[in-house]
Amino acid sequence: MSDWQDLPLGDVLTLQRGFDLPTRARVPGPFPVVSSSGVTGSHAEYKVEPPGVVIGRYGSLGSVHWITERYWPLNTSLWVKDFRGNDPLYLRYLMETVSVDGSTASAVRAGAARPRAGPARRRTRSGRRGAGRGNGRRDRPSAVLREGLGGPVSLNGEAAPSARS
Repeated sequence: MSDWQDLPLGDVLTLQRGFDLPTRARVPGPFPVVSSSGVTGSHAEYKVEPPGVVIGRYGSLGSVHWITERYWPLNTSLWVKDFRGNDPLYLRYLMETVSVDGSTASAVRAGAARPRAGPARRRTRSGRRGAGRGNGRRDRPSAVLREGLGGPVSLNGEAAPSARS
């Protein structure tokens, strides 16, 4: 019998949206500023202690960055707020295996909301007033991100069974 379990991602870690920090408000300093695409500058203050796993939520959706020093995660990213007793470096590699849309992260249009790690939910365009391009929040791939990050995750390195099968 195996000691590995298939768990929803929300039982393995807690994700938090990054913090606002406009370019004009940045004061050069020793702490990296981490966006969805990685380290994009520095600042005199930090928000999070290391180690850090930062995931792109806007632009570079799904990209994963490992941070080993105090840092400031920007609002274009999600950062692991609570590793829930798991090894942070292992969770970094785990997050690199989680697909946010079933293919590649770069294939999804930018602008995902913070995911709720839980049962998968899918939004559809049918039956909504004004469905189509340019509907702001409703047009963002938050449901795709929720499904990719909210489904079962196998902690033994193998794919978890899909509820869609």
